[in-house]
Amino acid sequence: MKPFQIKRLFAWIFFAIGFLIVAFFRNYKGNIIPYPWLIYFCGLACFIVGLIILLTSPKNSENNALAAAENYIKELKQNGNQLKVDLDLCELKQNDYYEETDYYKNASDAELMLAADYVYLYNKLKFQDAETHIYQTVAIYKTNFKGKETTFVSPTIRKDKTNLLFKFEIQKNTTIYVDKNDPAKYYFDIDFVYQG
Repeated sequence: MKPFQIKRLFAWIFFAIGFLIVAFFRNYKGNIIPYPWLIYFCGLACFIVGLIILLTSPKNSENNALAAAENYIKELKQNGNQLKVDLDLCELKQNDYYEETDYYKNASDAELMLAADYVYLYNKLKFQDAETHIYQTVAIYKTNFKGKETTFVSPTIRKDKTNLLFKFEIQKNTTIYVDKNDPAKYYFDIDFVYQG
């Protein structure tokens, strides 16, 4: 069992135990258990903790998709054709945009319900020009691969062109791993961009 699966399993256990305790002790009128309200609040805490972990941890489908992608890249690295790339020969294309800050994105329910108008007005006046700069850059490498002019495009890199040029200058070379049966399937290794 993988760590994310263990985490979600414990979350479900906490959630279920908390739910059962809350459901049982919500209307408990017996005298056998001395402090039913204490057990009720412990159950409520278990329920809330389990719910928070379930809501904040990635779902199994997301983790399975990530694991499948990692396995595919690993397979390409082990069995695919390795194409050495001189990073100086790569063309960098940048397509940036600005995203207006969403002031309510991280607001609590209390802020939204009790002071929504005030918070909105305050943020608009204080941070009226606040925008997030989203960087999108790709590296394009054109070469003759198996007698055919082929273009390889890296995944989108969330860094600006100047920063990338600096990292490319330091790295000098990288590798593109190409599927032996289908050259359209490849992995352009840019992991070095996110290191250090």
